[in-house]
Amino acid sequence: MSEPPPAPQLTVEVILHGPDGVPVALSAWLTGIQQQLQSLLAADPGLRAELAGLRARDVVPPAVEELQRRIQAVDHRLNDLLDRIDGADTAGRRTAQDMAHYEHANEFRTLVGQKVLMLVRSFRPHSLRPLARRKAELVAAVCRELFDTDPPDPRRLAARLDDMEQLPEGSEQRIAELCAAATALRAKAGTGQRQHWRFDARRGAPPDAATQDLWVGSADDGVIDFVVVPAYVAGGAEPRQHTQQQVFTVEPRR
Repeated sequence: MSEPPPAPQLTVEVILHGPDGVPVALSAWLTGIQQQLQSLLAADPGLRAELAGLRARDVVPPAVEELQRRIQAVDHRLNDLLDRIDGADTAGRRTAQDMAHYEHANEFRTLVGQKVLMLVRSFRPHSLRPLARRKAELVAAVCRELFDTDPPDPRRLAARLDDMEQLPEGSEQRIAELCAAATALRAKAGTGQRQHWRFDARRGAPPDAATQDLWVGSADDGVIDFVVVPAYVAGGAEPRQHTQQQVFTVEPRR
C-alpha cells in the first residue's frame, strides 16, 4: 500500500483595513509602525532621551500600558484563530477531549486577561519596586493561588495580596468571584485527560519563544526572573501546551 500524500501546509496572512481603507497585511502594518517609531526617535533627540529615562525608571505611561494591553488582546485573538485553523486541519486526528481542553484553555486566557488584570489594576502599589514589576508580581501571586496544587481560597488570596499591597476597598467580593471562576474551570479541566498548569521555568535562562511570552515591562533581551502566568498543559502520552507561559525577564547580571 502506497504512503498517503502529506497534508497540505496552510499559510495564514491576517488582513486589516489601513488608515486609508486599503487592505494591508498585519505583518506589513506592524513593520510600518516600527519604522515610524524609529523615524520619530531618530528625528527627535529629546524624545529619545525621555524614552530612555522612562525605561531606566521602569515607568509605563498609562497610554502605553493601554496600548500594550490591546496588543496582547490582539495577539490572543490571533493565536485563537491559528488554533482554530489547526483544529480544522487536524479534526480527524483530535478527540472530543482535545477540543474540550482547547475551549478550557481559551477560558483560562480570558480569566487571566480580564478578571485577574482587573483585580490587579485596582491596586495602587505603595512599594518602591518598579511599577511594571510590581504588577507582574501581583498577577503571579493571584495565578499561583488560583491554579497551583491547592484549591483556590479567597481568604488566603486576600491575605497574600494584603501582605504585598494594601487591599483596595471592596476587593473581597471580586476576589471571591475570581476564586469561584477558577474553581469551576479547574473542575472542568480536570475531567478526562491529565491536565496541569505549568509554573516551572529555569530562572536565569533566556525565554523560549516556542513556549513562553514576555510579560509587559520585561527586559527585551533579558533572562527569566519569574513566571507570571502558567501555561495550560493537557494530554496523555504526548501532553500539549495549549497556552504560552508568560514570564518576567530582567537584564542578565554582568
